[in-house]
Amino acid sequence: SDLLVCMEPSQAAALEKSRVSDQFQVALLGMFCSPRVPHIPDPYNKTEAYFRRCFDWIDEGVNEICALHARTRLATAND
Repeated sequence: SDLLVCMEPSQAAALEKSRVSDQFQVALLGMFCSPRVPHIPDPYNKTEAYFRRCFDWIDEGVNEICALHARTRLATAND
């Protein structure tokens, strides 16, 4: 099933309200980080350090989603 990944709870809520979530799973990227970060802010016009922190959350979340997907595929293949 497809996964739509959002950065902010308001984005996820808009997708759920539009009923897109009837067809796709909707998730917050920061919930795949450790510790969880439900809101990954837009770093536009912020400091470089702030941008790097936001990018680190994005990078960590995407990497964890990829790792979960790989583990799920492996488990399914072994069944």
